Amino acid sequence: MTGETPDEEWMHILIRFAEIWLKSPPTRRKLLGLLSDNIKEATGEEPELRRTRLLLPYSKAALPGLSRVFGVASFSPARRVELDSLEQEFEKFARRHVHGRPFRVSVRRAWKGYPKNSMQLERELGSIADSYGPVDLENYQVNLEVELYEGHAFLFTDRMSGPGGLPYGSEGRVLALFSGGIDSPVAAWMVARRGTAVVPVFLNPLGKVLETRVQRVFETLAPWLPGAELRVADVSREVEQIRGRVKEGLRQTAYKRFIYRVAGELARKLGCAAVVTGENLGQVSSQTLTSLAVIDRAVDIPVFRPLLGMDKEEISARAREIGTFESSSAMKEFCSLESHSNANPTLGEALAQEARLDVDAGQVTSRLGPAEPAELPDFEPPSGGEFRVVKVWKGTPKLEKGARYLFVCRLGLRAEEEAYRARQCGFEAYALDYGTARRRNLII
Repeated sequence: MTGETPDEEWMHILIRFAEIWLKSPPTRRKLLGLLSDNIKEATGEEPELRRTRLLLPYSKAALPGLSRVFGVASFSPARRVELDSLEQEFEKFARRHVHGRPFRVSVRRAWKGYPKNSMQLERELGSIADSYGPVDLENYQVNLEVELYEGHAFLFTDRMSGPGGLPYGSEGRVLALFSGGIDSPVAAWMVARRGTAVVPVFLNPLGKVLETRVQRVFETLAPWLPGAELRVADVSREVEQIRGRVKEGLRQTAYKRFIYRVAGELARKLGCAAVVTGENLGQVSSQTLTSLAVIDRAVDIPVFRPLLGMDKEEISARAREIGTFESSSAMKEFCSLESHSNANPTLGEALAQEARLDVDAGQVTSRLGPAEPAELPDFEPPSGGEFRVVKVWKGTPKLEKGARYLFVCRLGLRAEEEAYRARQCGFEAYALDYGTARRRNLII
């Protein structure tokens, strides 16, 4: 029988940390203190330092939380045995775990006072266990691991992966611009893994539908970020002004520069040392080297782009690993500014267009507050019947009671916002993207 090991087998969870041990003693003490606090928050238990390991009482419920604690390299459910009964206890342990499968024995001596070295003990313990299965150092299916300490040892078979990195909060605070797409959650996760506490901020260009969907994405990232809450500020008025006053081709540049200025103001207000974005070099026209250089000139605070050298497949793979990909993939793109962006804007062009605007980043900071998601209706129009089609890029007409409205835009996001507002006012309203509406013959 080779089923799951019963929980009664385990007494402790042995937690490993990697690069913390390379730090100077004062820095190490500080990082271990933070790591212990974060483990306690994730599991409810205070870990005990055991040389180069942290130790928790075993709880199956603690395992998922540990897998999301930055600074944890790996961890193992383990059984503690006394050294004077090591051989007898190891024989019982092997009998419960090998079940005829190829195995190997791996020994680590944390206490160097033990009279036998690791290789000697591996051979001796292997000879005890070989009546339960064949020894195979290369193609083993079970690794019987032993860690020796003064007076006792820990036995275990599995190493569960943690995220590694540095303890959350050990490197100060950063403000992460969070849009809910595939990139921004991964960018926030990557800087969090290097020890920064993340303050996620969504600068909302549209309305309640988008805010609600971005909040849903954030909720899939939140288990990685202790205590973090999504904050939101409405920038829809400024977006409308950019759309109306800045010429086609430079609206994205003007929008990004304004967003950066708001982020810089908010970062200072919230005690953050840098701004983090999910931008990736060359991914879209507003993310060329020339464009990013012009956008960066809008702020005097460091802007970190942890995804800069990754391609979309790599970013998507990481999003799947951390659990944000599915919710991010459901997000619709904000497409309302322009149909084509200039990939090589100059600073002079950007400044000339900004001179047409009357926008104030400081005013936006006063609008910052916690996310307030709404209960969203189903925007899918029912089959049959007639609709009054509203192409939102042409403006919204005065609505009439008793009519059924179908709002349409290129990708459907603005259409859903308009349909939501109409419903809030008591109208029957639905939304589709333009292509779907055409395929269903709902518009000509």
